[in-house]
Amino acid sequence: MSIWKLKRNRADTAKMAAVLNIREPVACVLANRGIGSYRQAVRFLKADLKDMYDPMLFKDAAKGIEIIKSAVETKTKIAVYGDYDVDGVMSTTILYKSLRLLGADAVFYLPHRQKEGYGMNAEAVRELSDMGIGVILTCDNGIASIDEISLAGKLGMKTVVLDHHEPQYTVDDNGVRTENIPPAEAVIDAKQSGCGYPFKFLCAAGMSYKFAGALFKSFGREFMCCDEFLSFAAVATVCDIVDMTDENRIIAKNGLKLLEKTKNPGMKALLELTGIAGREVNEYHAGFVIGPCINATGRLESAEKAVRLFTEDDCKTALELAGELVELNAERKG
Repeated sequence: MSIWKLKRNRADTAKMAAVLNIREPVACVLANRGIGSYRQAVRFLKADLKDMYDPMLFKDAAKGIEIIKSAVETKTKIAVYGDYDVDGVMSTTILYKSLRLLGADAVFYLPHRQKEGYGMNAEAVRELSDMGIGVILTCDNGIASIDEISLAGKLGMKTVVLDHHEPQYTVDDNGVRTENIPPAEAVIDAKQSGCGYPFKFLCAAGMSYKFAGALFKSFGREFMCCDEFLSFAAVATVCDIVDMTDENRIIAKNGLKLLEKTKNPGMKALLELTGIAGREVNEYHAGFVIGPCINATGRLESAEKAVRLFTEDDCKTALELAGELVELNAERKG
């Protein structure tokens, strides 16, 4: 038999419970998470999408949106450069599908885990240049790709970085830390110095969801597939094991609710083949059923297969692709 013990804290949890109309153990948990004000508590408990921050608060967000908007309008070829894990797959899916919905000439590129490893690499940058790419939009990578982004510039390509990892830095003899930010036309990363975005712990898919919304707004267009993209961001938020506070909680709580009624053919097929269809989808399903199937493609083959699944419109093809993901995950476990 397990006995749960709540960590003691100095907050008046009895008063918190009374004011918020919640049980005192819940108030104690809130206090232990550093939630001490009425506004913070209400925001946490409600997890209302209306409480999301303006994406334009990200440093370089306006620059990034303008570069991508201009590329869409001029039919400049855009490459979404993602990563092979769940966060990278979902980020790539959100951004690539958004660009296509807006009429962009877009492709996506995910590095091969075994052959290329994480992040940008020079050979891939040259390959994209040979394909006629004019703008590279990274997601879930890029903040550390100083040499590769420099090469992209020399080859005539612009780069917009969308990343959530820590920037590289150097420390001089006096202990002064200096960040090494890549020479991209726009670097959107809340963890870089000088970024005023209030929340620093979004995963890349959460950032991509917000960037996509801002991009649609810049065109004066309704945010198409916003529920679908929110559900994708929720899966990535759970699987990337980021702090489940603030915007991450809002994304996860609202996005997971949307999964059970998703209209995305690829996700519907994956839910069906994993036995989740028709059930209430929770954190367990996202982290231990859906996530591993996506990750298996990046570990055993190419994660591009997962992006193709979630951008596929034909239900029969989606079912075939989902079947391959499930089989790959079974092979990984076996």
